[in-house]
Amino acid sequence: MAEKSTFIMLDRNITKWRWYKDGNTVRVFLHLLINANIQPCGFENITVERGQVVSSYEKIGGTLKLTPKQVRTAISHLKSTGTVATRIYPKFQVFTIVNYDYYQSFRAPNESLKGQSEGTQKATKGQQYNNINNVNNDNNKYIPSSEENFAFDFLKEDKI
Repeated sequence: MAEKSTFIMLDRNITKWRWYKDGNTVRVFLHLLINANIQPCGFENITVERGQVVSSYEKIGGTLKLTPKQVRTAISHLKSTGTVATRIYPKFQVFTIVNYDYYQSFRAPNESLKGQSEGTQKATKGQQYNNINNVNNDNNKYIPSSEENFAFDFLKEDKI
């Protein structure tokens, strides 16, 4: 039986990102983005959080048909701009997409995930076509609707 499809959000402004023309770096970043946990789970003796991937240079390279050196270089690029962080364990690495919730959420970058329920609730027609000018009355913070286009934080921070 096929797995249920899930999707990632990708801003068109990625074309302005400094690594966009470096094919290997873009492929490695997209690979990490697509394979990142969407909720915390246990792996061996650690908890792999949302936005993290357990892998290795060799495994990523095998999947993308890249050498470990090409993957290492791509990860080095991503680390240099603060897009990805890594933690090395004896048998694997944990790659963390910095600000994952910003990339893969319809919330403002500083909004937390509090109140988000697990499950597969579908939006009602009213929710789906919600007015863009949503304001949370509790703290008067702007809450963008799903119809808005977000830019990657690294595109907003002179890292282009």
